[in-house]
Amino acid sequence: MKTLRILFPSLLLLVWIAYCKKPSTSSELIVKMCDSHPAYNSVKVDVQGISVHYKDEKTGEKGWITLRTQAGVYDVLKLQDPLYALLSYSGNIPPGSIDIVHIDLGTRNTVTVNYKEYPLTMSAPADSTKGVDVQVDYGKRTEVMLDFDVQHSIIPIDDSHFLLQPVITVEDVKYTGL
Repeated sequence: MKTLRILFPSLLLLVWIAYCKKPSTSSELIVKMCDSHPAYNSVKVDVQGISVHYKDEKTGEKGWITLRTQAGVYDVLKLQDPLYALLSYSGNIPPGSIDIVHIDLGTRNTVTVNYKEYPLTMSAPADSTKGVDVQVDYGKRTEVMLDFDVQHSIIPIDDSHFLLQPVITVEDVKYTGL
């Protein structure tokens, strides 16, 4: 009991010392990130075709494969999670690896600013090729989600002239059974 009388007040004193306010000698840093959308009403890209650079695992052959493509003009500002555009669904690709995805863009690319539509001129060279590392396995479905980065793809020249230099990243790759 005598030990408890000494131990309890000592414990209270330690707690009080530990939580006593001391002058601050450091600062606090908070880092946040958000997606800032440019001041465009719409950004429409004219997808004409998709091809992939492919290596067949069995034969070792390499080359380009043109995929069946849902060609059309897509407003990429409307394609935000969970909405997406199904650009290609090709069911007959042998097992192997894909290291490049190329999107062939047409000439009907536009940007709308303050509700006025302007043509997007492709910058030279017109490169919409993205290096990827995707494995296509036998008996599995491989889904590749691409992200068209509007902020970095459109280069304003002046108030009514804009260049299109596509910046495309791989957002996600999913593998599922058939």
